[in-house]
Amino acid sequence: MSDLGATSGEEEEYFSDAETVMSDQQQEKPKEETRKDEEQEEKKEEEDDPEKPWQRKKSNIKSRICFLRKSGQLSDLTVTFPGDTRTIKVHRLVLAMSSPVLETLLEGPLENNNVLVRPEDPPEAFEWLMDHIYQDKSQLPEVSVAVQVYQLASKYQMDSLDQMCSKFLLEKVNVENFPFVYNTAVFLQDTKLLEKCSLVLAPSSDQIMSSQDIGVMSAGALTELLKHPSLSVSSETLVYKALITWGRSKLADPSPESLRQAVKEFLPLVRFRAMTTDEFVEHVLPSEVLSNDECVKLLKTIKGMADDSPDVAPCTISEKRPSLEKVAELLQIREDVTSIFANEAEVSIVRTFKTPKPIYVSKVSCTALSSLAQGPAEVKDAENKVLGKGSWQGMSCRFPQPVRLEPNGEYRVDVTLKELRWVNSYGAVNVQQEEGHFTGEALLGKVVLYFMEDRPPEETPPPEESTPKDPPPLENSPPQEPPLLQDTPPEGD
Repeated sequence: MSDLGATSGEEEEYFSDAETVMSDQQQEKPKEETRKDEEQEEKKEEEDDPEKPWQRKKSNIKSRICFLRKSGQLSDLTVTFPGDTRTIKVHRLVLAMSSPVLETLLEGPLENNNVLVRPEDPPEAFEWLMDHIYQDKSQLPEVSVAVQVYQLASKYQMDSLDQMCSKFLLEKVNVENFPFVYNTAVFLQDTKLLEKCSLVLAPSSDQIMSSQDIGVMSAGALTELLKHPSLSVSSETLVYKALITWGRSKLADPSPESLRQAVKEFLPLVRFRAMTTDEFVEHVLPSEVLSNDECVKLLKTIKGMADDSPDVAPCTISEKRPSLEKVAELLQIREDVTSIFANEAEVSIVRTFKTPKPIYVSKVSCTALSSLAQGPAEVKDAENKVLGKGSWQGMSCRFPQPVRLEPNGEYRVDVTLKELRWVNSYGAVNVQQEEGHFTGEALLGKVVLYFMEDRPPEETPPPEESTPKDPPPLENSPPQEPPLLQDTPPEGD
């Protein structure tokens, strides 16, 4: 009997350990995969007995709430969006238990007891928000919609979703989606996201100011961008043309007079004196935003014939905007080396690279490697972890998000290309910079590193802990400074 008891105890311990392992494995499983498994299980349950009441088909409260979202059953509230035909069937209790703002809103009287009108909320983002509330959906949509979800999460004081959106955008912000992300970062005063936007802006100002998406930004965000210390354009005409693009996006009929009114508040931030006369004549005059007298005054000032700026454009700065991007030439060209051809190869442009202080790498170029084909470029640490990715084109690669390198690590830049010609030989890197001493190895050729020094963020006054963040207005009226990402008709319609 004692032996049987011992065996039984061992079995209990074994099964207990097995259950623990299975539980840990389930926890490690990605949330999205778990949700898909649950959906398949629900579908199987419904197919087993279609006549069974839905409450009996659902094995837990989560699957029942998901059913209510999909079916609209027992709904006691309809959400509508002026100017959009879609409607969303929801449940007051579910919304109220998800957001203190929605709870307060639904406690008060509505114009129609069963209809909640949301003129400020983008329908697609609001619909995703409902999927998150009912189904715990966590895979955020594309960035242009994710920024709208972030604004809704902040507006409705959904803290966990707020943090999830911020983290998602920190990883996704790049040159292409910069106007969307920066606009939201300014609107919500997300300090970390603003710092990341600064890193993207510094080496890519020309591309960002040339973007047609600049029109999604609010007036406040555009003002902050034009004042930003990281804004460094090759020509001030790009700043002026960005204003024209922004102004035209706000107007149904962009006549010169209406365009002037739309961009007038930004003209004092344009450094007209930093333009050449040719640039002014080619890019400013055709827009007809400035009067003839104002143009003559500015041309005389640019030419050095006078020092009298018009009232509409009073900026007296004649220097170009300074660049935060620095350049380090790691190796010079060696003439005593020969290149080889390969159908495909992975090449380390730089390896065992060390920096004495934190830097952000924005671009790498190398004359010792060339290919007509594009290929992936990756910055890796000593453990082979990929820290940043870009696309190698010709003889260089710019990283959409500058890659941070720490002083206590070793790094390399790997490129994988087809039909490439390269020098299979390395030289020692020994470069003295203001930032310190760069060391490592690089391909024998002209290898150039473009980077930014890590700077501490500007000090901002700490928030008052005793004063909570004011909730956004609950009335059906737009805020004073909307983020301009909603589906609103352009001015003049």
